[in-house]
Amino acid sequence: MCKKLLLLVWLLPFVSFGGTDVLQLRCIPSPNLLKNVQFSKIDSKGRPESWVFDNCSKSPHFKSRIFRDSGVDVLEIDTPWQKFGYYLQKVAVQEGVSYYASVDVQSDNPVPAIWLRCMGKKNADGKVAEKLEYVIKAYLYHSEERKEVLKDFIDEKLISTLSADAWSRIGKEIQIPEKKQMKSLDFRIGICGGNAGKVRLSNPVFRKAEAVLEIKVSGKNWHSLTVKGARPSFKKLDSAKDMQLVSVKMPHAGRIYKVELKGVDGRIVTREVTNE
Repeated sequence: MCKKLLLLVWLLPFVSFGGTDVLQLRCIPSPNLLKNVQFSKIDSKGRPESWVFDNCSKSPHFKSRIFRDSGVDVLEIDTPWQKFGYYLQKVAVQEGVSYYASVDVQSDNPVPAIWLRCMGKKNADGKVAEKLEYVIKAYLYHSEERKEVLKDFIDEKLISTLSADAWSRIGKEIQIPEKKQMKSLDFRIGICGGNAGKVRLSNPVFRKAEAVLEIKVSGKNWHSLTVKGARPSFKKLDSAKDMQLVSVKMPHAGRIYKVELKGVDGRIVTREVTNE
């Protein structure tokens, strides 16, 4: 699946880029920890199983439906003006580990959002003393017109846009702090205020941020492979071999990694990839 936000190669077999097959990449993200992410299992009330609707505004006017559009499974929420409501799952987490949360969104007026909250230690009186909380929002002013302005200052691949008919992705990497007794996280996707209207949600993800990048190098006379920011970041190659497979770890999500293949004659082939 290729989003306009970033160049993606995940979920594909070795895919070549730029018209050459000497350097082929495959990104393997960590498993999604959420259940029923396709919203295909429905309960007796017509809501997705494993998800609980958190009606923060206590409004009787929220309406939800699930449908399939162009091969995409969609959860749609219809809301009045300035209301807050989310679909929630609890997920087990580990201290000191980085995770990546994301969801694809469309909106014709309300503000779609991810709300992450992790509760930790309690005081003697039973009140929570430690808390980790993030709200990641997408606004309608993140339009194609605004993108044209911003791309002179920010890498265009990193600018998200939002509309009623095109999918955009919102996401964030977080790290669970150590020694805070945080063992589970509330993952919410839904509406965080805004005007009346509908928000559509698809492909929710909560996973460990780390991903594996498999690299296939074809042909002889290749000297080395560098992936800045990966672990390891440098691999020396055997120039006598016709084909070599290299595996590295990309520790962070939502970042662009540059892959550089260098030949014994000094020639260089480069690709960019993200573990989005």
